[in-house]
Amino acid sequence: MDLDGWTSNTPSEVTWAASGGNPGGYARHEDSSSEGTFLWAPAKFLGDWSSLDGTGSLSFDHKLFTSGAGVRTIAPYTVLLSGPAGAAEWTSPGPSGTPPFDTPWLSFTANLVESEWTITQGSWTALLADVTQLEIIIEIIDSTGPGPPWDISGLDNIVLTGEPSLSHFMFYKVSPTKNTPKFVKFGPVLLTDQFQLAGTFYNVIKPQQLGLPANKNAEGVADKVTHLEEYKIKPDAGTAKFEKVTDVRVENQCNDLFVEVVKPTSLLVPTNKDLSNPVAAPDPASHNVDHFLCYKVKGQKKLADGAKLPGLPKGIQVEVEDQFQARRYDLKKITKLCNPVDKSGDPVLLSGPNKGDPFPITPASRRNPGTHLVCYKAKLAKKFIQQNGCGSADPADKGTKIDPEQAKHEKRIGIFVNNQFGPGQLDTKKEVEFCIPSEKLPPPSLLWRVAAPG
Repeated sequence: MDLDGWTSNTPSEVTWAASGGNPGGYARHEDSSSEGTFLWAPAKFLGDWSSLDGTGSLSFDHKLFTSGAGVRTIAPYTVLLSGPAGAAEWTSPGPSGTPPFDTPWLSFTANLVESEWTITQGSWTALLADVTQLEIIIEIIDSTGPGPPWDISGLDNIVLTGEPSLSHFMFYKVSPTKNTPKFVKFGPVLLTDQFQLAGTFYNVIKPQQLGLPANKNAEGVADKVTHLEEYKIKPDAGTAKFEKVTDVRVENQCNDLFVEVVKPTSLLVPTNKDLSNPVAAPDPASHNVDHFLCYKVKGQKKLADGAKLPGLPKGIQVEVEDQFQARRYDLKKITKLCNPVDKSGDPVLLSGPNKGDPFPITPASRRNPGTHLVCYKAKLAKKFIQQNGCGSADPADKGTKIDPEQAKHEKRIGIFVNNQFGPGQLDTKKEVEFCIPSEKLPPPSLLWRVAAPG
């Protein structure tokens, strides 16, 4: 059973069904006791929901497979939120019918608007500031038989949707500026994400790219100040080899694809940048950007079970404006999937005259565990291809030559950067990747997802 961390008050009655969901797998409840059954969300999806107040929503799909013949009561569809400073309840009328009856998959949306909830304790604002429990009722029928099971129901596609909290990023290949202090590798650093739940120790080798907040297709930028500096990482000595993960589904404004996760390659760290003067590291309280653990990925042509998949469509172009330039790019292939990551440890310097000295780092925890980055190889477009959102409006369109050609990137020398790993100066070489906020959807084995941001 793989419920992605969701738990139940009656665990013996809730199982993972690999098929029959809406679509794919789902959480299946077969009633065999007098106790009502609900599901609790995993802790990683709880916390501060303040930014969702008035704009976010929680949606889910429910199906009654059979009510059983001896229906005594029918409860409403119910969602419960609670925390130290409050509690609230959302309900929608339950189904009706002549027992035994069933329902198709039904979709429900609980908008995170105070007027649509019943406040049972504290205040709405205080509750959203620290949500410690999300509970969804899966058993809405109290039945006496025949059975057990007396009634059977399912829950699927639990989606928390909010306003975009993460920018797009254009990543430039960089190298340390000449005649500046050399970066000294350090480690081990403990990194914990959705693929490595127990955490894995890595050594931080060197900076290799700088990500600038980018305005894609004139959609705006969530945070113009906070950048992402990419560091090459290597597993610490003795670390078990990462096992490839297949059938990982990613979705954003441009694509809904399956990828094979090959291996971890780099760490993205929230960073401040200034073109002319030394700059302070970002204050974690001043931004909402996570650290990210990035993995090399390959687009899949078929699922592990052999089912064929569509590839990355040809002709995807984006207009990108950042603090360096404005250009039109072809997105050629998916290169990386970057997961929000917890960072901690007591690393030491691994080279240089001070080898072995402590290199203190500030721990960081995931703030937006459902928001990922999917990165694409970006090349200056030589032809203009009309787009329909993010993709060719006409698959047969070969494009019209852009004349004059777009100018190549003008290298920037001596950029000042600073983050939790310390200050430095970097020179840009060229743009290499464009990263889009994305959702890592549950492959057919998971329930939870957070809707794809911009």
